[in-house]
Amino acid sequence: MSYTSNIKNEIINNYYTIEENMAELSAVLNIEAEITKKQIKIYTENIGVSRRIYTLLKELYSINPVMNKTKINRLGKKYLIEITITEKKDFILKDLSIIDESGKRLYKPSNYLVDTDEEKKAYMRGAFMICGSINDPKTSRYHAEFIIHNKKTAEYIKNLLKTLNYNSKILKREKHYMV
Repeated sequence: MSYTSNIKNEIINNYYTIEENMAELSAVLNIEAEITKKQIKIYTENIGVSRRIYTLLKELYSINPVMNKTKINRLGKKYLIEITITEKKDFILKDLSIIDESGKRLYKPSNYLVDTDEEKKAYMRGAFMICGSINDPKTSRYHAEFIIHNKKTAEYIKNLLKTLNYNSKILKREKHYMV
């Protein structure tokens, strides 16, 4: 198991407040959700992360998302897990500051979701779980990376890290941004 997977599994097994859970789930949906008129889909290759997302949705919104597991064979990854949300879709997206009241897509959360340092850390925890990696400090230069498809979200993550006293920069890649 990779160092990143070990860290994600450690994070998943801790207890957090409802407000922190909302900030965490907001990051997951903001960064990785595919949103259509009828549903929200989230993809991850980490089974523990998929269970965490499922549990957050079930506990915060009393819904039963559908999980599908597809076998893949890519760089040691065994499965791609798809989580589909159809119940309370618009309510969840508005509550987590993914869309505004008119349905317009937002790329950074409302202040009430990331008001305290703990909520900011929770947002970063969600970002790390869905698109982050970290190398083993025993090997090369110790650092974390976030692969984000939207420039506005990448800028927000960079600025949020700055408020938490972490230096970061954004590198443009072919189809994404790396913070």
